[in-house]
Amino acid sequence: MGSRFGERASLHALPYSGSTQACLSPDVAAGCDEELCALSANLFRIERLAVHDGPGIRTVLFFKGCPLRCKWCSTPESQTALPETLYKVEQCTACGSCVNACPKGALSLSPVGSVHTDHSLCTGLGFCVEACPYGARKWVGDTITLDQVMSEIEKDEIFYHRSGGGITLSGGEPLLQPAFAEAVLAAARMRGISTALETCGHFSWDICQGVGRHLDLVYVDIKHADPARHEALTGVRNEIILENIQRMAALWTETDLVVRIPVVPGLNDDPKNLQETAEVIQALDRVSRVELLPYHRYGVATYERLGREYSLKDLKPPSSELLQAVALVFSSRGLSVRIGG
Repeated sequence: MGSRFGERASLHALPYSGSTQACLSPDVAAGCDEELCALSANLFRIERLAVHDGPGIRTVLFFKGCPLRCKWCSTPESQTALPETLYKVEQCTACGSCVNACPKGALSLSPVGSVHTDHSLCTGLGFCVEACPYGARKWVGDTITLDQVMSEIEKDEIFYHRSGGGITLSGGEPLLQPAFAEAVLAAARMRGISTALETCGHFSWDICQGVGRHLDLVYVDIKHADPARHEALTGVRNEIILENIQRMAALWTETDLVVRIPVVPGLNDDPKNLQETAEVIQALDRVSRVELLPYHRYGVATYERLGREYSLKDLKPPSSELLQAVALVFSSRGLSVRIGG
C-alpha cells in the first residue's frame, strides 16, 4: 500500500540525515536504536498555508498518537498512534466493494443502505479504502520520512519569510515521536525557518528537553488545575504536565511560551478552577501570554466516521460573555490574555 505523502524515499539516501542527526540532543539520539526511529514518523495530516497555529503563514505537521483522551477533542483521528479508516456514509452507495475486500470480515451491508463496521474485527489493513470507488472510506495516518516532510516544508519557504511564519508541530502529541520531531525542528532551523510546537505537556522531559533549543514558540495546554478532575476529563492526571510547563518556563529561555486554556462550559469554567489555573500560570518564571480556546463542535462528524461515541453531543460553545469573564480572571492578575488562538 502506497504512502499518501508520495513515494517513500530510501532511508539510506536522505539528503538531510547527516547534518540533522548531528543536531539531535544526546538523550533523543540515545533513545533511537534504529535509523528508522529517528527519520520517520506517523502523521495524519500536513496542512500548508495555515494561519491559525502560530504567527504568519505556516506549514503544520499533525502527528498521530496522543496520551490524552480529552472529552472535547476535535481531532479524534489523532488519538491512536496507528493508521485507521474513516467512513463517510454520505458518499457510500452500498456497492459492497469494501465488504468483499476485507479479509477479516469486519464489514457487512446494512439494511438501510450503508456498511456496518465491526471494530472488534477491524485490524486497520486498509484494503477497504483501496477497494472503494467512491471515496467513502479514507485512510488516516501514514509513515513519512524526514526527506519527504522537508520537501513539503520547503515548498512554501518564501511565504514563511515574507509573513513571519514557519512550521508548527501539532497533533496528537508530537513529542510522543521525539526523535523525528527534533530532527524536523533542527532541519528547519538550519534553513532559517521559524519553528513552533503545540503540546499537551504530557511527555518525558528526560528524553525531550533538548527539543527546546530548536524552538521559537511553544503552545502548551492547561486543561484543568485539579489532578483528579483532569484525569476524569482527559484520562490522565496533570502532575507531569504542570511539571513540564514549569521546566519549559525555566529552561527553554529562548522560546516564547504561550499557555492555552480550552474553555469548556460546565467542565472547567468554574471560578475555583479558573483561579487555581491562574495561580499556576502566575507562578511560572515567565509566560508570553494566555490564550483562551472556546469549545467548539468541529470534530463531531469525525467521531461518527470513526465509529466512536461523542459524549458531549449536547454541549454548546461558550458565550462571548462567559469568555470575557474568564479572560478577566487572568488579566486581573497582570497576565496578557487573548481569546482564540
